[in-house]
Amino acid sequence: VSGFWNLPPSRIFNTDLRASQVQPLEFTWPPMPLKNSFYYIALYFAHDSDSLGDGTRVFDVSVNGIAYYKELSVSPAGSVIFASRWPLEGLTTLTLTPASGSTLAPLVNGGEMFELISLGGRTLVRDGMTV
Repeated sequence: VSGFWNLPPSRIFNTDLRASQVQPLEFTWPPMPLKNSFYYIALYFAHDSDSLGDGTRVFDVSVNGIAYYKELSVSPAGSVIFASRWPLEGLTTLTLTPASGSTLAPLVNGGEMFELISLGGRTLVRDGMTV
């Protein structure tokens, strides 16, 4: 994925989690409940060009039933979607729902989730860098 500052290790694109048919893929991630807070979420998608053929892989992504991204088109070049401040609490369910006309099952290669922690004014001027 070019042009994105937070590139994951390239090996995550060697495997994926995908639906077995062109149907929604739903899974709990992370596998433990989250405390009530805001989170940074990044999801990474790509597939090998051999699996594409003449098909299309377009799907919607939702988090706990709330639209996260609409009509994501996954290609061998890769795609990244992220939210810098998403409220979460408890178990988190991600759902990848094929768009109308999509001929290939939805997939995800990897993801990252970080809790956002407020520093509460603890950063001092001397902690900053001048470039």
